[in-house]
Amino acid sequence: MRACAARLTLAIDRNEASKALSQISVMKYVGGVFRPGSEFATPPAELVKLPGFGKDINAARAEAKQLLKEAGVPEGFSFVLKNRNVKEPYEVSGVYVVDQWRKIGLNVTHMPLEGGPYFNDLRQEISTRASISTARFMDEPDLYLLKYLSSRSSAVNYARYNDATLDELYERQSRMLDLKERFADLSGKWKGAPSASKLINSRCSGGSGLCRTAAGSRAGKSARATT
Repeated sequence: MRACAARLTLAIDRNEASKALSQISVMKYVGGVFRPGSEFATPPAELVKLPGFGKDINAARAEAKQLLKEAGVPEGFSFVLKNRNVKEPYEVSGVYVVDQWRKIGLNVTHMPLEGGPYFNDLRQEISTRASISTARFMDEPDLYLLKYLSSRSSAVNYARYNDATLDELYERQSRMLDLKERFADLSGKWKGAPSASKLINSRCSGGSGLCRTAAGSRAGKSARATT
């Protein structure tokens, strides 16, 4: 099922999520890995090119269904989305994505858990699908990208892959002092890394990678995004 994450992300209408969830929660903006509005944020013109971020949700869901069929996932396939039992932003976004996946014929059970069991399942790799939130106190790529480092280097890489190229790129951008050069490096060279799709497509390394919330603060202000 882990190989189907890219297919499932196509089914999520992030633009509708931004409109609907902003009325009942702190979830507001559609964004990529970095906080929308920050100097490292993915430009809207680039964001819409990513799987699951386009404007035609009907076409995206049709593609998701076809890809799932090709992957051997039957209609009505059942799985569990494990989530933290915290309303903001976990439960709100969890309920939304479960509804989205049902629209492509999947039978998904939403399972909110206390923090202890939730993180234990992630660390023990008991969970195959989990909702993960990224909240950082500043717009610093080193903080946002930590979970994408190889598992041998990052305790919060719950996908447990190892990628020496990605690690090297992380160290490279971390040493850059010029913000423009750093942004160009993050926007360009990261896309060529073997595991970069985990980052470029704004997926969680914990397994779900399908709807993640990103939060950051700058100048005393904070914003949350559906990604």
